[in-house]
Amino acid sequence: MNKELIAKQKKFLGLFFGSWALIVINWQVLWEIEYYLANFSTGYEMERGALIICIFALTIFQLWVIYKYILKK
Repeated sequence: MNKELIAKQKKFLGLFFGSWALIVINWQVLWEIEYYLANFSTGYEMERGALIICIFALTIFQLWVIYKYILKK
């Protein structure tokens, strides 16, 4: 196979599995923050939809930064 094609496939697989890793890490971090705020704040309850939107928005931003500033070099 062509070395350039192999490099592109590695980049794609890295982005694919890296994006899932970021989603899992962001989910865990935001879940911990929500748990912390729920324990120390009376009446605090974050909507599940808002949490999911925050997780995916944060992941998309992180992937954009990785792609723009790291992978384009």
